[in-house]
Amino acid sequence: MKKLISLVMSIAMIFCVGTAPAFAVEMNDNPSIKISANCSDDIACLAAQHLQMMKEQLGDSCTAIGFAPDVFYNMTASTPFTVYTFDEEGRIITDDVYMSPLVYADKVVGTIGIYYDSEASEYHYSLGTTYATELNKLFYSTDLDADSGLVIGRLGDKLFATDGANANILFENPIDSTQPAPISETQIEDICATIKANADQQYTTITAIENAESANLTASAGYEIQPRLGPNPIPIPHVKQTGVCGIAAWASVLNYRFDTSYTNATLAAKMIDGGYNNGDGGNPNMTDYKNFANGTHSAGCVYISSPPSFSTVTSAIGAIKPIMGCWSSGTGSDKEYHAIVITGYKKNSSTNYTYYVKNPWYDDATTITVTSSSNVVYVDGSYTWKLLDSVY
Repeated sequence: MKKLISLVMSIAMIFCVGTAPAFAVEMNDNPSIKISANCSDDIACLAAQHLQMMKEQLGDSCTAIGFAPDVFYNMTASTPFTVYTFDEEGRIITDDVYMSPLVYADKVVGTIGIYYDSEASEYHYSLGTTYATELNKLFYSTDLDADSGLVIGRLGDKLFATDGANANILFENPIDSTQPAPISETQIEDICATIKANADQQYTTITAIENAESANLTASAGYEIQPRLGPNPIPIPHVKQTGVCGIAAWASVLNYRFDTSYTNATLAAKMIDGGYNNGDGGNPNMTDYKNFANGTHSAGCVYISSPPSFSTVTSAIGAIKPIMGCWSSGTGSDKEYHAIVITGYKKNSSTNYTYYVKNPWYDDATTITVTSSSNVVYVDGSYTWKLLDSVY
């Protein structure tokens, strides 16, 4: 586990004093479900603080990321666990991403992702409904021996849980032509024992954290209200990824802007027929997306070879132009690049924004925190996606 910033941790502990975990959330017949975790109580405090700040920031606009207001206001952040990345030998590649289930009425309704970026010396967060369904199934399942402690991690295209003897597949990334062949469940089960042995042998009991104090509650009333010409976030429709991720993401943008009805397959065919497939393996590159939109829909799109500045994001969203980015994944990933769309923002200060992002893997949008427009990171399961360039 990477070292934590002492100053940040000191602040976190100041605001977590007196905040004791509640009793274990009874999400299955065994309320003491244990999951491998190499994180300290400080990470739990950070999760609780982030949730409280997001409640202050988003309010009823939480519906934009899939939460009903009564659920959003009353859900609590549960004890975080580690989401590992493994190689095909069962060795740990990364162990610096954490997930805190969000609990309401004894069910998981969403998750907070937390990642410490040692190079930038800062934390990154995501919040959304992602993995709620999968975690509920896991917590209610009797397929694995929860008493022995579970390990949750990713191998190849699959997020899974294992007790060291068997595995449950929680989520499978859609496979496109730019990715390696999928990992089978049998491959994971064959190395379950090794995976569990290699994971840190500390286990956290899933508990709810009640009403943790937030360091920034007093500042929340001063959030700047930004004028806009259209909706913020922009409610782009979900286009299911069945092929190249960029085509699915771009289809959702075009369908919103031009009232088209592209699917992943129909837009792919149209772009290939038009010669907009000049990237690796005959797939589109970022300028192909721009050129197709401009040539077919007179979209006025531009390409920038770096992450957009805060002012560019506000201008683009104000002009009702979602920003599709090419994002790079972290160390040891099986999927080097992924297309994710920025659909909105909320300005909290001159150096702190909330971005709404839409991943073609999921129905709902997610929020991420952004403190520097040159280092935009989205925590997704064990992935950490970093924004490289964009089209809008």
